[in-house]
Amino acid sequence: MIRRQHPLVVALFAILLPGLFSLAVGEGELSAQPSANEDIVINEVHYRGVGSADDWIEIRNTGSQTIDVGNWWFCARFDYGQVGLLPIINGDDYILTPGEILVVRPWTDLDDNASDLGLYIDSNFFSATSMVDFVQWGSGAAIGRGSVAVAKGIWRELSPGQYDFVPRSADGQTLAWRGINSGSGLLTHSTDWQNGAPSQGQDNAIPQLTSTPTLTPTATQSPTVTPTPTLTPTAATVETPTPTPTGTSEAQKSTYLPLLSKH
Repeated sequence: MIRRQHPLVVALFAILLPGLFSLAVGEGELSAQPSANEDIVINEVHYRGVGSADDWIEIRNTGSQTIDVGNWWFCARFDYGQVGLLPIINGDDYILTPGEILVVRPWTDLDDNASDLGLYIDSNFFSATSMVDFVQWGSGAAIGRGSVAVAKGIWRELSPGQYDFVPRSADGQTLAWRGINSGSGLLTHSTDWQNGAPSQGQDNAIPQLTSTPTLTPTATQSPTVTPTPTLTPTAATVETPTPTPTGTSEAQKSTYLPLLSKH
């Protein structure tokens, strides 16, 4: 006698089975969410080597979820390489835990003078949705996928067909991201990248912002005004009138009487 299962039991089992299978094989530990994918960033690039054997690319998981990047792709000047097929220089595997850094040998000799480098979750290189991170160095010309990065909103087009770019590294230097944020769909400026000494497998030193000293205004001394002395008015000289002599104005003549002599 064949027992028939209740239709509700069959439906419930069909819903739960895929999830149980995923947990059994460990797939539930890896993130496939687009928002988590954005946390994988290009962290440092050494492209001034003699050949591809001297070059390397460093990517980092800046998020809080574990992500498998083995099926992801790099694109540099319309030349492509799958991440999972590249030799690992620094790191355990292509599964990045939070904060983990992976350094791989590129599939080609990265251009020493001018190039771009894009990181994709798949091989749809024209898609802004597929692009995760991007950087361009040496030239602002349309030499690669700059237009895709602009459409993604993570790079700048300064004028039609002219893109933002990082100056060319010197011999012995690497191109490293040292900004406040990168990835996560945020706009990255060329000033967020710096050329400097290699720091493979390590966190890049973020330069401290040098604050512009606040100028203390110098108090302008008002010139001391010397008051103009008030002129004391000079007393008008009062002329003392010459006293008018009393009496006749004509000279008086003395009258002498003759003396009489006695004989």
